[in-house]
Amino acid sequence: MFYSYLKVALRNISKQKFYSAINILGLAIGLAICLLIMLFVKDELSYDKHHTKADRIYRTLMVWGNQNGQGQRHPINPYRLQPALKTDFPELEQVVRFVASPGSLVSYNEIDFQEDQMFLADAEIFEVFDYELIRGDEQTALKEPFTAVLSESIAEKYFGQENPIGKSLIVDDQHNVQVTGIFKDPPTNTHLSANIFISMETGKSVFNQLVLNNWGEGSSYTYLLLPEGMTAEHIEARFPEFIEKNMGEGSSEGVGIELQKMTDIHLHSNLPGEIQANSDIRYIYISSAIAIFIILLASINYMNLATARSIKRALEIGVRKTLGAPRSALIGQFLSESVLIAFFGLVVGFVLALIALPAFNGFMEKSLTLNPLVNPEVLLLFLGITLLVGVISGSYPAFYLSSFQAIGVFRENFTQGVSGLLRRFLVIFQFAISVILIFATVVVFKQWDFLKSKDLGMNQENLIMVPIPDLDQYEALKTQLKANPDILEVGASNKQLTGRLSSNLGFKAEQYEPDPNGRNSIKIVTTDHDFLRTLEVDFAEGRNFSREFVSDDTSAFVLNQAAVDLIGWEDPVGKWFETSEFNAGSWVPRTGKVIGVIRDYNHESLYNDVQPVAYYVSKTWLNWMTLRLSGNNIRETLADVKAKWVQFAPEELYDFSFLDDRIDDMYRTEERFFNIFTFFTLLAIFIAGMGILGLSAFMAEQRTKEIGIRRVFGATTGNLVLLLTREFSKLLLIGFVISAPIAYWLLEGWLQDFTYRIQIGWLPFAVAALVAIFMTFLTSGFQSLRAAMGSPVEALKYE
Repeated sequence: MFYSYLKVALRNISKQKFYSAINILGLAIGLAICLLIMLFVKDELSYDKHHTKADRIYRTLMVWGNQNGQGQRHPINPYRLQPALKTDFPELEQVVRFVASPGSLVSYNEIDFQEDQMFLADAEIFEVFDYELIRGDEQTALKEPFTAVLSESIAEKYFGQENPIGKSLIVDDQHNVQVTGIFKDPPTNTHLSANIFISMETGKSVFNQLVLNNWGEGSSYTYLLLPEGMTAEHIEARFPEFIEKNMGEGSSEGVGIELQKMTDIHLHSNLPGEIQANSDIRYIYISSAIAIFIILLASINYMNLATARSIKRALEIGVRKTLGAPRSALIGQFLSESVLIAFFGLVVGFVLALIALPAFNGFMEKSLTLNPLVNPEVLLLFLGITLLVGVISGSYPAFYLSSFQAIGVFRENFTQGVSGLLRRFLVIFQFAISVILIFATVVVFKQWDFLKSKDLGMNQENLIMVPIPDLDQYEALKTQLKANPDILEVGASNKQLTGRLSSNLGFKAEQYEPDPNGRNSIKIVTTDHDFLRTLEVDFAEGRNFSREFVSDDTSAFVLNQAAVDLIGWEDPVGKWFETSEFNAGSWVPRTGKVIGVIRDYNHESLYNDVQPVAYYVSKTWLNWMTLRLSGNNIRETLADVKAKWVQFAPEELYDFSFLDDRIDDMYRTEERFFNIFTFFTLLAIFIAGMGILGLSAFMAEQRTKEIGIRRVFGATTGNLVLLLTREFSKLLLIGFVISAPIAYWLLEGWLQDFTYRIQIGWLPFAVAALVAIFMTFLTSGFQSLRAAMGSPVEALKYE
């Protein structure tokens, strides 16, 4: 029986090459996209699950109240939270913390590298996380101050094939750190990408008392390992009492602590101060929805064409029923045809996915593979989806066609009944999906472009950033650089623009009483006298740093407006302020007067609000030069910068970056999402267009004789094209009216989570409508024009 079904199915497919090709190609593209998205979703959902104790690891979030009583959640915690938790919650299996040190300069044999994945870490991290040491002892590797463990790839970068154990790295030109262990490179699917861990004992040696003992500061990421069987709610219920005990009576009214499961961080946490940019569960939902929509579009094509061509097969059905074929045999025959087409689509789709995978990995910055040994469950699921698609696509045509009565199909006026209504509904559904995807593509592009091009509050044109090779020779290098007329300004700071700012530190200020309901912290940026001038930021009050005032070097601050607002000053210039300064290997208090207030600019990204920042001049803590170029002779100017830089550091690796490029990098997630979304949308439109092409070809074929008669009676080609496209135009209008409000609602919800966002406006509606109209008339109009221009004589002969 199965062989008979297969034989008949192959014969029917070969007899209808055009329509079979539309179905197979549509399903192949849909299945290929589905497979790629399945690989992507599996990878995203696997983040941090490689840790064997992942289901028991939680991160602490500090919840600080604000003026409206709304809690602000921050993953960065006070340094002293970890020892307090270990003391007050002895039932916890372990508590460890990390202090991020992004942008640090690490050197060996006078060769420098910038390391963005370096952390101070407690010695017990190996009891919580699966960082597998291949050299060194987990019990002692991070016990002593100024010791470090490196990943395999970092060890090879600095030491080649040498044994690095016992050798020393120099961090930020100040600290000699001895290598005590090497761990296997961690997988990329983690929110905590680390290449270097330095012992937390090092922090105890360099942090001042303001960091070590102040509950208002923020410097650490704290992780708890719960005992088996214990719930997070059990620990959270005791946090108010813990806060009252450690932070003072009444503190729990404005301060809270929450636990966040580690495996939820990558897709469910985009808080200010995250270790790295996380993804968003919405992208998983959207990607999965796209895969489902595209599969539905391909399935609808098959259902539409199969039911539309039912008259062509009515005679076959009537003969087979007359000869005694039961309805179940006919259903089996039609289902076997649809499943066979689906499996043809599977083969072609798998090949398409293999071809597209390298480009997809490049877009998404992944290392996905179709190796069945690596992803057997994905491939088995893919096979199951293919079978399901075949059954669903063929189910309605099978049951509908097999319901024809033998006597009825031999009548000359036999019609298809309700299949026309279903077909119209399915076409409307196709149009609605297409409109939603086009609408979403326009909104995603507008938001991405807005983030990239929004004014940051400074002049970002022609700014480049270069590491300072030797701080002692910075002024000499700066003088040589400014001798070039195409280098307009040179400034220095401890942090790169767009980089994460230094950990929050406690502060004191005139007329300021720390509020337990507020976040008692202001970030710091150390500069030379010319940094703010180089950025061309605007001053709201006061003045910039100046060499004419000796006190500016030791006891002057410039604050941004956000910091002034946090303190609550109305007249900030001249008031005293205190924060911390890193000097001679340790943190010491720095006190002085506020000399100026700058208008807010985004030092970090537009994902977050502007952070409160205090700027002060430092001669000991500067890592980066920022140069403003004229914009003329860019190539020659860059070559001159490199040549002069290399003179001061001939053995070090020169590197630079344009601010514009770093801004582009910040929004690469949105860019990748937009590119992939656009690509999938175009494919969805293509699949829908193929279905409309096939359906319009069949409808034109069915009206061939009518077209011939109209031509004989004088109908023009334009009249006939309008006649044949009128049906699709009505369906398109209905689909647009239904889908446009849905698209607006979905995208408005997506935009709500952006700190800075666009207004949707009228453009997405217009583009969605125009593209849908163009797609409709390109496909149905082509077939209608072809039918309208045919010979009326041949049309009248058509049977």
